[in-house]
Amino acid sequence: QPHRSRPRVSPALAAATAAQRLAAQLPQPYLLMGQIQTRRSNAKAAREMFSKAAEVDATYVPARLALGGLDLAEKNPDAAIKEFDSAIQANPKSLQAVQAKVTALLAEKRVKEAIQVAETAVKANEQDAGFHTLLGGLYLADSQNEKATAEFRRSLELDPKATGARLGLARLAINQKRDEEAIGHLQAVVKDKSDQPTA
Repeated sequence: QPHRSRPRVSPALAAATAAQRLAAQLPQPYLLMGQIQTRRSNAKAAREMFSKAAEVDATYVPARLALGGLDLAEKNPDAAIKEFDSAIQANPKSLQAVQAKVTALLAEKRVKEAIQVAETAVKANEQDAGFHTLLGGLYLADSQNEKATAEFRRSLELDPKATGARLGLARLAINQKRDEEAIGHLQAVVKDKSDQPTA
């Protein structure tokens, strides 16, 4: 019987497997393994790895976000939203987790729920400009212009270079035909970007 050579294992997978063995109680190697399997379109294996990462560390937000991403890819938004809920519970200060849930709700046209999620997150993160910008964007999309303006301005108080807030105020000004005001906000964005050091 002819000798059958073992299938070649990619260096990336081999490295991730080795890391997984060395750090069995850390979630990161499982996450990396899952990302490799996702790239290979092996959703079942990816889910196993992401689930293991979440099992090893229930507070590890990236694992929950990855599982939610798989659920969305499989057109199961309710399961995805539950995973994003778990991510928020694990770390209420994770803007990425809140954004993921909000985005999933908006995709289902559940705008009011998305706003409620963001409002709750802002209360828990009053000093974080990113949460105010997120809520402002939702108010803007829901035509709650006064609330949107207040959130964008609060974001800029916390971070004068909050690009999303500036763009939101520009959009509000354009919608209300206040072109000069919109230009002022857009010029501020350009200036902030040009002031940043290049690598």
